[in-house]
Amino acid sequence: MEINAYPDRTDLSDVNARLAKRRGLSFSIDTDSHSTAHLEFMRYGVFAARRAGLTASDVLNTRAFGPFETWRKEKKARPIVAAGQAPSAAAGVAESETRGSKPTATKGREKSSTKKAAAKKATTTTRAVSSPSPPRARRRPGASAEMMQTLASRRGPARSRPRGSRASSSSRPRWASSEAVVVVYIRALIGMVPGAPFPSAAEIFAEFKARPWLLPTEQSREVATIVMLGSLAWILRKTSRGRWGAFLVAFGVWDIAYYIALFALMRWPPNLGTMDLLFLIPPHPWWYQPVWVPVAISCVMIAGASRY
Repeated sequence: MEINAYPDRTDLSDVNARLAKRRGLSFSIDTDSHSTAHLEFMRYGVFAARRAGLTASDVLNTRAFGPFETWRKEKKARPIVAAGQAPSAAAGVAESETRGSKPTATKGREKSSTKKAAAKKATTTTRAVSSPSPPRARRRPGASAEMMQTLASRRGPARSRPRGSRASSSSRPRWASSEAVVVVYIRALIGMVPGAPFPSAAEIFAEFKARPWLLPTEQSREVATIVMLGSLAWILRKTSRGRWGAFLVAFGVWDIAYYIALFALMRWPPNLGTMDLLFLIPPHPWWYQPVWVPVAISCVMIAGASRY
């Protein structure tokens, strides 16, 4: 079995390679290289093999040329066993072909097997016409029934999913909680004690003047947040109207989740009337507003832009 390490392929997977190992199969790891630069992808195949529990003895191209050539000749000399045929029967067929004759008992068994297969095929076709079966995983050459059953169970039933649902709504609260953690660190840095009253705008700007590096750092963090939310909206929607709506929804959810995370971390703000410095681009006292103002604006943005 091949483990293709090229990033666009990466098959067999570690799950299927583990199943193939249980079947006693051997493996080769390659990169499907079309240039020497692709050879560096070999490590991805090695990683998959390690996750599958393979060792060097399971991988053919870890062997020296002599042992590999011996394995190849033994493999070529062994008879090919067809699906559903016992190894002993295959050996009998190979031996009879060498002698130029085929046993009568083997012919009888083949005719019986052919009739049973035809009857089974007709029954399966009738069932498929009368009651359509759910979609099944495509059978790959050399894949065992156990492998295909595992693939089907992992894939699950086919279902439609609306465009843009890949980025779940739970991801934005996680970003907001990360930003809340950063704000907790900044407040500790400028000496704000948890539970103490929030300082005035003049006091906050005095702290920024005392630490000239802090204001540009905080502004760069806010720019990075806007770029992140804008990138999310750009990916999820295809039109300008849709992207703008997705940005407003993402910004509103992020802002509300930010205050929820702050309250969970340091029990702040104690109420929606608590004053807060909302933004620093540009730095101005008008950004000093009670918490209910950004929360209300976020709710309006979510409600108004959800229809986009």
